[in-house]
Amino acid sequence: MIKENVVLILGAGVSAPYGFPSGRKLLVEIYQKLSIEGSIFWNQFLLCGHTKEKISEFRNDLYLSNQPSVDAFLERRIEYIDIGKDAIATTLLPYEQEGNLFRKENETHFYEFLFNKMDVNDPENFKGNKIGFITFNYDRSLEYYLFRSLKHSHGLKEEKAAEIIKSIPIIHVHGKLGELPYFSAEPIPYNSFKETVGHKTIKKSSSGIRIIHELNDITEEFSIAHRLMKEAKRICFLGFGYHPTNVERIMKGFEDQTFNTWRISGTALGLEEGERKPIKKIYIKYNRGGIKLGDVNDDTLMFLRKNYIF
Repeated sequence: MIKENVVLILGAGVSAPYGFPSGRKLLVEIYQKLSIEGSIFWNQFLLCGHTKEKISEFRNDLYLSNQPSVDAFLERRIEYIDIGKDAIATTLLPYEQEGNLFRKENETHFYEFLFNKMDVNDPENFKGNKIGFITFNYDRSLEYYLFRSLKHSHGLKEEKAAEIIKSIPIIHVHGKLGELPYFSAEPIPYNSFKETVGHKTIKKSSSGIRIIHELNDITEEFSIAHRLMKEAKRICFLGFGYHPTNVERIMKGFEDQTFNTWRISGTALGLEEGERKPIKKIYIKYNRGGIKLGDVNDDTLMFLRKNYIF
């Protein structure tokens, strides 16, 4: 059980080992699939109410924008928000595959490591874990993994397992692809889509995605995230890209909070020294101790093994 207040802030790097695309890969995949006029993928956008002209304009502008992600593009081109959110949902839902979460390999993976840190003999005590999750990801892989693992570890009914997992804060600050079965009366199943998704499900899923236009446009999810952070002793950024806008949004309101007792750390897989220094500089104005970045070769799991987080 995790006994001290910890907040994990999750980026795309956390979901990547489970098959989900990075922000750049998602953008490229959407462009490539929309380049094949008449394909099943392309036709879904007609069924969603988008014209051929709109699809073509969106595809070309997305490609030529040179933005690092679809989200970043949509923040600038608000006229494409509806088709952009549909594109995100259509592309990501088929990646939600249970087999990618529960594959058995020689080594432990992050979700497994995390669950075993949280698990207890009495499942009711699972609610006592002092941990919160703030995720920038749309997928539901984390809550689905915890739900299934708790259910099968303790022989619980689905409703009971869902009730327990819902007591753990998992805040999707940019929205999510929908609610899971047993978590809501109007769910979108996990692990149901292979190659294409029905247009009704696309619209239902995309309605849960949030595109934020301005730094001051802070949603309820961000407000909840900030409350969790205020109560934390340790804050850890995992698989996070440290895009300055995302850092500013999640740290908004904590400027010059030199009285805080945070210990902030984060993964830095693949980040060289010239990329690390600007990141450290950003965090100094929010936390007197700045941020402790992990080694350039350490993925999420290795980072947690090397650093005392929980």
